[in-house]
Amino acid sequence: MECGHSCEIEAHEEENWKLLLSKYEHLIGRKYRWSQNDETYIFQGLMHGVDDYYYNMTTANDGIMMSLSCVANLEDYGMELINE
Repeated sequence: MECGHSCEIEAHEEENWKLLLSKYEHLIGRKYRWSQNDETYIFQGLMHGVDDYYYNMTTANDGIMMSLSCVANLEDYGMELINE
């Protein structure tokens, strides 16, 4: 049984997921400042959603979760890594 086009898509998605993990996994728990509101967020990790991949961020002061699509990197959203 041939897999065809759907297997190519799945393989590409798996490659993208592995690339995201290699780029961001070591940043879990790090703090970012968001330029839109100057608030501090903590990077909680990546989520593999049904339709997309997401960065999960929580506000440092009250833990409210925000998910940002991985179609862009965190810096494109205005997230700046805080060096501690």
